[in-house]
Amino acid sequence: MDEVTQNQQLGGRMRRAAEASGVDAETVATALGVKSETVYRMYQGKITVSAARLRQFADLVGVPVASLYEDPKPEEVQAVAEALVRIFGDLMSGRAPDEAFDRETASPLWLNPRVREFLNSQANAMRAAIERVAGRPWDAIDGAEKHRVLQEFVHMVLPEEDLGLLRGQAGNGERSAWPLPAGK
Repeated sequence: MDEVTQNQQLGGRMRRAAEASGVDAETVATALGVKSETVYRMYQGKITVSAARLRQFADLVGVPVASLYEDPKPEEVQAVAEALVRIFGDLMSGRAPDEAFDRETASPLWLNPRVREFLNSQANAMRAAIERVAGRPWDAIDGAEKHRVLQEFVHMVLPEEDLGLLRGQAGNGERSAWPLPAGK
């Protein structure tokens, strides 16, 4: 693959990662010490992004650098989706969202206090949204159907390309740390 095509693919992944994490081009520009037009040129693949800038960008939007170099494998996307199903299952069992996340990732440090507060403030809304997908109260659903409803909910709220951005060490069969973009 030629350099232009590689730059275009990298730029597209960067743009999707920024959008998924709610970070606009002006914020990226400020963090990287460049002009907004430079960020747009990066997103279009018109300029090569240095390794140092790519690391800064990945840290800013909360994704592993590796996720910007290649598209996720289907099994990685599936592993992340299943981890989110377990997190939402814990939520529906009464666990606070941040506790459910910590339990799944085995890494309480991934969520900063602002994100923890936001997640916990949205617990009842998330539970209500899941019950709307189910079409009835959670307690009236059996185990197998609960899993199906949670899968449907995860894929409804996070498109596959966003699930791919969440991959890190998920997919290796272990309950290990993997980052979520801020605000997800």
